[in-house]
Amino acid sequence: QARFLAQWVVSLTCAVCMRCRGAPIHLFGQPGCRRLLAVRACAFSTALFCLWRALRVLPVGEATAITYLHPVVCGILATQLLGERLGMRFAAQAGASCLGIVLVVDPFGLGASHSAAVLGAADQKRQGVLLALVGCLCFATGNCLVRVLRAVHPVEVQLYQDTVTAWFLLPAAQLAAGDGFGLGAWGETQAFLLGAFTAFGLCASFFVILGFSMAPASKAALFTYLEVPSSFASQVCFFGQVPGMLQICGASLVVGAAVTRLILEVREAAAVADDDILPDFDPIRQISAASFVPAAAAPCSPLVVASAAELSSPIPSPLRSHPAGLAV
Repeated sequence: QARFLAQWVVSLTCAVCMRCRGAPIHLFGQPGCRRLLAVRACAFSTALFCLWRALRVLPVGEATAITYLHPVVCGILATQLLGERLGMRFAAQAGASCLGIVLVVDPFGLGASHSAAVLGAADQKRQGVLLALVGCLCFATGNCLVRVLRAVHPVEVQLYQDTVTAWFLLPAAQLAAGDGFGLGAWGETQAFLLGAFTAFGLCASFFVILGFSMAPASKAALFTYLEVPSSFASQVCFFGQVPGMLQICGASLVVGAAVTRLILEVREAAAVADDDILPDFDPIRQISAASFVPAAAAPCSPLVVASAAELSSPIPSPLRSHPAGLAV
């Protein structure tokens, strides 16, 4: 709750500053979009809650890999909510991602020992996997709703989310759980971690909102896969939990499928852009059209542009012999 209160202060300050400078920012949400903003805030907060609860019983890399199946879920939802068309590339990526998640979760215990301690923790692991899957669905729903709310400024989306979470959802959750909010156990280390957590979380959330408001949801979600390898790296560096071979293969399969599709999408977009530009470029036609423009109509140069026939003629003309004419 302290993190979201700090995040609310930062987002409110940014929104007020932008509003004072003339930006059309609505501090309480854009009229006509508040219901969708509230649903998006609830979905995002539920996703974070499920992910944080899953991190208590699952290693960081495994919980993140399961949660980041949401780009596939996001693409499926985008076909229904946004009318986006998905092809065979998406189907191949979805299949590879699902197989990778199965390897990460290892539901049959292929890469684990069968000691009593491991068997005793199986129920907790299943609970963590279920929470991560619910978080995956909520993240996908929230990202699709951002695409629906393209007319709303990203700062408004962020501010509305922080307001609903900090002042309504988290207090209600604490009241239901019977927990209180106290600062007795807080020290300098906790305050520093809270500041860092708030800064990184706010930046990540804002850029995700901005990205999904600018690009199709099924394609923007590809970039979020970069968190999977970084989460496994932090799992090893900060917690000393080395993933097994199945987990490494599963995470590599998920990320590899996303990167492969991303490369193919970029190449296709570049090819389409070249096809759109090159046919319109015809220098002979442009020069011929320019030859019919009177000299008095040329605003930038007093020189008369020569025709295509004159430029291709072996007989030198005053324009061809003049250095400025060659430059033209």
